[in-house]
Amino acid sequence: MKRFDRFFLAVLGLIFLGLGSFNLFFPVAGMAGFEIQIATVSALNEIRANYGGMHFALGLLFVSGAFVGALRFPALLVVALFTGGLVLGRSLSLVLDGWPTLLIWGLFAIEALGCVVASVLVKRAWHST
Repeated sequence: MKRFDRFFLAVLGLIFLGLGSFNLFFPVAGMAGFEIQIATVSALNEIRANYGGMHFALGLLFVSGAFVGALRFPALLVVALFTGGLVLGRSLSLVLDGWPTLLIWGLFAIEALGCVVASVLVKRAWHST
């Protein structure tokens, strides 16, 4: 099962590296699908930091966890917590704000699946120590 842990972290890490890189250099294009208008330097800074730099750094952690055994458990735990936080925020938005676009529903499904898979892998790793 360690192979699956490594594969999961490597794929997720590459996705996060790609998204982070894209949003670092093309923040307006990165937010267009979310209907977010970026009108100020501060807004550009916030998008580059959160959707660019933070996602890029998480991608580095996840890829590192795929190849460095000592980082595998912490990386899986971060995946579970980070995606769980996204699912929590999107769920609350459904209740408070209403029905989002299909893009958001797709992200919600991917994030929920990632959270479940990472949580199972964390639990399994925790019990094997």
